[in-house]
Amino acid sequence: CFRDMSSFPETKAEKYVNKIKGKKFLQYNRLQLSRIYPKGQRLDSSNYDPLPMWICGSQLVALNFQTPDKPMQMNQALFMSGGQSGFALQPANMRDDIFDPFDKNTLRGMVPLSISIEILGARHLPKNGRGIVCPFVEVEVSGADYDNTKQKTEMVGEYLILPFQFQIPLSKMLLLFNISYNDSN
Repeated sequence: CFRDMSSFPETKAEKYVNKIKGKKFLQYNRLQLSRIYPKGQRLDSSNYDPLPMWICGSQLVALNFQTPDKPMQMNQALFMSGGQSGFALQPANMRDDIFDPFDKNTLRGMVPLSISIEILGARHLPKNGRGIVCPFVEVEVSGADYDNTKQKTEMVGEYLILPFQFQIPLSKMLLLFNISYNDSN
């Protein structure tokens, strides 16, 4: 049962979500609620990356909801996995006493996940001037430092895009992003 809550601006919390202090901050968050909020200098209502705070156990990570940027998409994805209840249970490995958010060797019982992605097609892609559309897709996996990876499709011939694969340790705190581009070179 939590009786106390600490509030940290993102700048202070960022000092605790690193290889040196991350595990201690996670242990702190097992005993006390922590609320992280955007720094006051964010006059444009932009958002900070909430993932390091979540991975280190912060329970309340406040964002500027009026800005539909990548951090806000991460927030929505996390809470969609919790049934859109406004609550997402921490994965079991994060509640394990030996877990260190910056050491993948502490992921007990986790089998690495192999993801193979094949792009089947794309429609209604905008052209830049009179040139030919040369699309490519970039897929990004965001999570703990050891989960983060990004891959981009390569063009073979005029329109063929080859599939690609990811090998990631499945820490259950992953978010997958898909970004489509047009390279007019």
